[in-house]
Amino acid sequence: MAPPLLDVPVHLQDDPRWCGLACVQMIDRFLNGVIVDQSNFAGTIGQNPGWDTDPTQLVAWLNQIRPAGSPPYAVFAKSTAKAAMDHATAGLAAGMPSVGLTLAGGHWEVVQGYTSGSKGMVHARDPFPDRILAYQVLHAGANPTSPLPYHTDTDDCGVENTQFGGLSDEVVTWGAWTDAFFTKCTISQGGWTGEYVVVAPDIDVEPAKSATQKRSNAEPVDEASAGARAWQAIDEYGLTGLRAWADALQSARGAGPYRTLRVDRIDRSQSYYLVAVTDARARGALVGIGAADGDLLWARLNPWPSLLRGLFTAPPVGPGTRIVWKPAMQARSPFFPLLEVTVAKAAPYYIRLFDKRRFIDLADLDAVD
Repeated sequence: MAPPLLDVPVHLQDDPRWCGLACVQMIDRFLNGVIVDQSNFAGTIGQNPGWDTDPTQLVAWLNQIRPAGSPPYAVFAKSTAKAAMDHATAGLAAGMPSVGLTLAGGHWEVVQGYTSGSKGMVHARDPFPDRILAYQVLHAGANPTSPLPYHTDTDDCGVENTQFGGLSDEVVTWGAWTDAFFTKCTISQGGWTGEYVVVAPDIDVEPAKSATQKRSNAEPVDEASAGARAWQAIDEYGLTGLRAWADALQSARGAGPYRTLRVDRIDRSQSYYLVAVTDARARGALVGIGAADGDLLWARLNPWPSLLRGLFTAPPVGPGTRIVWKPAMQARSPFFPLLEVTVAKAAPYYIRLFDKRRFIDLADLDAVD
């Protein structure tokens, strides 16, 4: 039996370095029903070399807030992704979320659901983008008050999707999770180098069924076929049978034509399409499928309208430009690609589509939030 899909409330990180703190805040609210501000945990940020928040700090914070009598959180560093995720599975079965170290040690994300098998999926709560950036996009570039107001049920973390019940679920297929998200830690300090790291409840593990994916077809995708192939992937992975997804996807089915965007990975020779299978109110999903085979990679339920505007009102792609993504400090999620611009023989620069911010380069993820 698959572990339950938990409904962890989403809160964005208050600072670009605070995703670990945001994960603690989300889990605290889920387990205890309270909203404790991230600044309460900020005193130890950056204390350990190479890290903003290392796994032992995360464990200490989570064990401060876990309910009395519940299993303690611990660090599990394993040589395989499946062995690490088995600990997340055990926690989910006990009704407790876990936190995965993603992007080679550059980011923390809450794991609130995990299904194994040939169509395995991970349900994640991602605290990116940071709250200041989200506010600026929502309010035409204006800066929020300083310090940021306390988190509430109606703060900018979920204000765009309140009509749909708050920020949306995000799923990543097992193949994409281990390829683009949950990768081995490359930070040399701390003893976790070369390991897959999960902070999870310390519960006896029953190994889950192998989550090896089976490709349904190997036909390449183009812009004309991307919408139909996105729906095929949605149906193959059973997203319409998931809680909260069924109604939204039903309203979007038949609402096409669907907007599509091809994105090239610049850290490897791969590409994917982002397809907005949504109705006029942005109800539906933003779906990522592989350009080479059309298989599902990731999907976000009821995407922010501002995210859709940023993606699909991008500057036109022409000579010297293309839409790209790689795991980087400026783009920690494949839902936030960038326009790469190359002028003559100069080095390229990048414009993040979500907020049109310009970067002269993309910094590798060498220090964790």
